[in-house]
Amino acid sequence: MGRTGVVLLGVLLCGCGSNGTKHPAGRDTVVSFGDGRFQILKCNRKCSLLDLETQHTIAYDIKDWKKKGEWVYVVTKAGKCAILNYQTAFSEEFDSIADVPAQWKGELEKLE
Repeated sequence: MGRTGVVLLGVLLCGCGSNGTKHPAGRDTVVSFGDGRFQILKCNRKCSLLDLETQHTIAYDIKDWKKKGEWVYVVTKAGKCAILNYQTAFSEEFDSIADVPAQWKGELEKLE
């Protein structure tokens, strides 16, 4: 195999167009975080925050969301809340804003 063949093979193996993300965005992706593992997807006019690695829906029918540093804050139309640190893959879901610990409550209250 010549030098041109090796270069072409290297380009193909690097995944052209994936921008180095582990989980590339798809047509339903509104926004992705970090390596793309966590994405807000839109389907049937409803947005959901998903962990693509585990296929877990962290929040469904999102009303509003905000990214601050490595944290993502989400409020759903049903009044549920979720927080996500996409660097560490830590997420937690809450039934209402009243259930959220003080360290995250301020950011979520700005979304209501």
